[in-house]
Parts: sequence; C-alpha cells; structure tokens
Amino acid sequence: MHLRRRLPAAVFGAALVTTGLAAPAQASADNFAPAANCRQHSHTAKDNTIGGPAKSSVPIRSAGPYSDCSIDGYVASGTNLAYHCYVVNDVGNTWTWVRVPGTSIAGWVWDDNLLGYGSGVRC
Repeated sequence: MHLRRRLPAAVFGAALVTTGLAAPAQASADNFAPAANCRQHSHTAKDNTIGGPAKSSVPIRSAGPYSDCSIDGYVASGTNLAYHCYVVNDVGNTWTWVRVPGTSIAGWVWDDNLLGYGSGVRC
C-alpha cells in the first residue's frame, strides 16, 4: 500500500476507450477476487482532488474494487479525473472511486494506476 498524498489540480482532456479496443494489460492489483466482492461498494465525493491516469490507458470498474472484477472501459492518459475517495480491499490494495467530470463515466481504479496514487480521503 502506498502513502496517501495529494497532487495539485491539473487541466486534462477527457477520453474513455471502450473495452472492445485493445489496451495495455494491467499489472495484477490483487491475488484474486471472490465473485461476492465484485459488487457496488459505498463511496461518496469526499475528496476534491483532480488527477488522472498514471499510465497510457487504465481500466475502470463500476463493481469492485478488485482486479478480477469486470472492466467497464479504459481511461486514457490526459483524462481529467475527480477523485472521490479510496477503499482498502480484502487483500490490502487501495482503490479510488473516480469520475470524469461532466460525464456519467465513473468507477474504481487501482491506485497504482492513478497520479498521486489516487484519493487521500478514505470512503
């Protein structure tokens, strides 16, 4: 797990690539995810940090927060992401709930895939 730290707000363009397109493989965030854990976890917009993907394309999941949960799409580098809050899953990895401002695109992203390792505010 990484220490929580905040980055200053930055201006990015928003983009989402659908799961039908090729995207780089994500390093494993978790050892496994029991199916029962791939569900909606509570989250609220407690943080006001703006960040973005730390890699060229990162998966986003509406159910999670585990690497084995279904991927809804990919967020491209340069995309503006509002960090809402983070959770620690059962295997000790941190995930942040993000939203692309002004859109309905939102979900869990593994903190290693986010600038500044995601939100600094626990859900």
